Amino acid sequence: MKTNEMLNNFLMEVQHLANKDFDASSDELFCECPGGKARPASSYIAEAGLLNSASAEKLRNPSAELDMGATFATLGNYNSVQASREAFNKGVQDLSEAIMATSDDDLNTELSAPWGMPTTKGKLILHSIAHSMYHLGQLNQMQLIKGDEEVHWM
Repeated sequence: MKTNEMLNNFLMEVQHLANKDFDASSDELFCECPGGKARPASSYIAEAGLLNSASAEKLRNPSAELDMGATFATLGNYNSVQASREAFNKGVQDLSEAIMATSDDDLNTELSAPWGMPTTKGKLILHSIAHSMYHLGQLNQMQLIKGDEEVHWM
């Protein structure tokens, strides 16, 4: 198995697990601001998708100039499980296509991540997947705080 296939398979697994958690979530849970200050799940799940799409663009075109401030300014528009799920799944699809177009020989190609950090294509892929998992962990914590003790993807 090629490295890009393995990375893509893992991304697909993360997407599958995420959608199980989305299925078990209500719009109320997704839009709640814990403690009145923390970001709602609708925002950070959409952010994960938007960042995956941006990472995909950088993988395809390393010299692309991305305005992440403008991208993230749209996060308030995601106000339901469905809207956030669509952004997340679009980001996964974009990243998947970019991963599969990245050869093993190209994984060490240097570029600037969407947030400006110097990195390689391989590390950008890993950061993107890890970022998604981080926000899925936040969603799981919200579910638990609200009394949902199920592991939805088992």
